[in-house]
Amino acid sequence: MGKREKIEVTCAFCRGAGKRRGSICQACRGMGKVALYKPTRRCVYCNGTGIQPRSALTCSVCGGVGTVTVEEDGVPCPACGGTGVEPEIFGGSQLPCLICRGKGAISAKRAKAIPPSKRPPRRRWRGYGSREVTLEY
Repeated sequence: MGKREKIEVTCAFCRGAGKRRGSICQACRGMGKVALYKPTRRCVYCNGTGIQPRSALTCSVCGGVGTVTVEEDGVPCPACGGTGVEPEIFGGSQLPCLICRGKGAISAKRAKAIPPSKRPPRRRWRGYGSREVTLEY
């Protein structure tokens, strides 16, 4: 494996200012930019904002940067369907996916190794009356 190329990206948490709400940005440590290895991808868990969904904390997946490093041969995660969020079949916890760690993608080799029991099933629920809902992940 050769050397991986590093790139600098602007911090999403402070939008490159180095400060947030009067104090030093905890994601970039006041620098405004963060170094990552290529290839990179926008964080699907926080939608690139660097802010944890439904809070004011830094994103637990990207660390507030808004961008994550992914595998070169990355494929969408079979467990979450590339959303980065744990499937809602357990009450809608909205936690990062345990298989891809919230990135939404995993290596093709790792995707083949995931047994079918770990992949989310197609679920059918009968609604009230004659409505039927099918959820696919």
